[in-house]
Amino acid sequence: MENPVELDTQWLGRLLKKHYKDEEPADIIKVDVESAVPKGENYTSIVMRVKMNIVTHSGCKKTFSLIVKSAKTSKEAAEALKGFSVFRNETKMFITMLKQMEALMEEFGDKRDTLWATLYGYEPYSIMVLEDLKEKNFALIDRTGWQDLDHSLLVLRSLGRYHAMTKVLIGRGLIDDSDKGHFFAGMNNPLKISVFNGAIHMLSKALINKLGSWPAGWEDIGKRIQKQKDVLCNTLEELYINDDKKFEVLNHGDVWSSNMMFKKMEY
Repeated sequence: MENPVELDTQWLGRLLKKHYKDEEPADIIKVDVESAVPKGENYTSIVMRVKMNIVTHSGCKKTFSLIVKSAKTSKEAAEALKGFSVFRNETKMFITMLKQMEALMEEFGDKRDTLWATLYGYEPYSIMVLEDLKEKNFALIDRTGWQDLDHSLLVLRSLGRYHAMTKVLIGRGLIDDSDKGHFFAGMNNPLKISVFNGAIHMLSKALINKLGSWPAGWEDIGKRIQKQKDVLCNTLEELYINDDKKFEVLNHGDVWSSNMMFKKMEY
């Protein structure tokens, strides 16, 4: 296509460089630190929100917010998670897999938002500094209130995008056997059996006794689940061992409401 006017592309490049340079922080005026999640919402790490009042190179005053995740947590949680390398795995996901997915989106001209926050930096493997999605009007939903149909469909579509990208990366050999971990529910070890059986016991108890937000009408299902807890545990292991490679993708690993944020649009 012929340009209607002759463009000085070097001048355009200088404009972009100046724009981004002007927006960079030149000085930090004030820093406030607060917990980013309510008590009890996160047990694998400590999550802090760091708000900074800054002055940019252009002289503008702005407020900037970061999320700082630390691997430090309670002794009880640390003991329970020992051997799972949770923080190390999450950091490696950000610096390898998600970067490859971003490159894939760029390759195919996918201009939609990414499904994850930007990682600004890290210390291996104890601290991660992330974009604060709250600044973009993302918010958590009440995990005790369940998701409605619209939220659930959005989650499934988003997981579909995520899985599809990993399928391409697997096909290109960018994700191989060395990148694969072991799905917790498919592992046969005392910790998994203890945690899983405990969760099934508490679920069945809530159904039978109508605890929390569970209404009446689920009592019989609660009793059936309680009787089958050992069978359920073994069945999960069988599904993991006898998997169909056709459906092999990189699994998110922990899809529940406390690990999701939703953006509310005003238009």
